[in-house]
Amino acid sequence: QARGMLETLNNKHPTIKFELALPEEDGYLPILDLKMKINADGSLSLKHYRKKANRGLTLHYDSHHPDTTKRTIAVNEFRRAVDYSTPDNRTTSIDQAVQKLDANGYPRRWLQPKSQIRQR
Repeated sequence: QARGMLETLNNKHPTIKFELALPEEDGYLPILDLKMKINADGSLSLKHYRKKANRGLTLHYDSHHPDTTKRTIAVNEFRRAVDYSTPDNRTTSIDQAVQKLDANGYPRRWLQPKSQIRQR
């Protein structure tokens, strides 16, 4: 039924195309910047999601931008990692944020999520 609806929508206009997203092998469904899964008990699990095409690039620390801009980028990476994951997946999401910032030259002292954001 969903595929029929998808076909109907895609036939409405030649330049507008919709996609049907199905859960991946781990049972999570990617939606924007997060992956969502409904557990057997009805609870929801969330993970911060990065598309496979994501190369982990962000503003490099050595760029000629103010430190306040770079600090904001670091804070927001950690904020997304916390906000877009449930406690069971939070450590993995934070580790991914640390790896991304580290790969882009951010100093180790900035890679401490507790100093960047409040844990929720």
